[in-house]
Amino acid sequence: ASSVGDLVARARAECAQGPVMNLVLSTQVSLPVLGDPFVETYRQEAEEWQSDPKPQDLHFSHAEYMNRGGNALDHIISELKKKSTGNRACIGLIASADIVGSGDSPIPSLMVIQAGFKDTDHSLLILSMYFRALEVSGFLPINLAEASLIATRIHTAIPEIRRVEFVIHAFRAYENRGFKRLRRAELDQLSISEITTLVLSNAFEELIRLLQLKMGPDSIVVRDGLARLLVALDGVEWGERVRTPLERAIAA
Repeated sequence: ASSVGDLVARARAECAQGPVMNLVLSTQVSLPVLGDPFVETYRQEAEEWQSDPKPQDLHFSHAEYMNRGGNALDHIISELKKKSTGNRACIGLIASADIVGSGDSPIPSLMVIQAGFKDTDHSLLILSMYFRALEVSGFLPINLAEASLIATRIHTAIPEIRRVEFVIHAFRAYENRGFKRLRRAELDQLSISEITTLVLSNAFEELIRLLQLKMGPDSIVVRDGLARLLVALDGVEWGERVRTPLERAIAA
């Protein structure tokens, strides 16, 4: 693709008719890539995914997995400076122990990040990322903005870099425009006392808003907020009218 935005558009078009297996995406852009209008649109979310510790509304962040063995980007930079044509400027986010027996517990789809140079010429940085699954409509733009943040950090330490080539390998790439991007619903972040206060004050508009935000496709099913709401309805007259559908939603 000719740009980061073009890369996303092409990926969306490729996945429009259904999932694509082993999709490889690449684009080469000039540095600094931060400032690109498309990247800037997703920069804030990318910074949250690159935060350690994670923000409250995320189930996890990439950075907290990246840094489990120490500062990941410091390691990559050190390896690139020590041996620019080496193959150890890489980090794995998850190990077999994170996957085996994990069921539906939330873990990153991003598994490996690797950076390097083709030869001793440091003008072009290659930055590759491997995903076990990749949603291309909402998540791919964020992931590319994350890659841009990482490339910028490396560029700061190795200023002779002029361009970066992003290469993304997705075992399963798919499009889901309603995907919630692994964020915890606002209802699930409220305590039982906060939900009870809304119920007892008959804050119907706010409760409806919270339930509407809870709706929609998500890869992680969390029922905590619904369960707390059900408890908060005990003894509330109007609560009997919503108890049955709420119980069905929790049991689904």
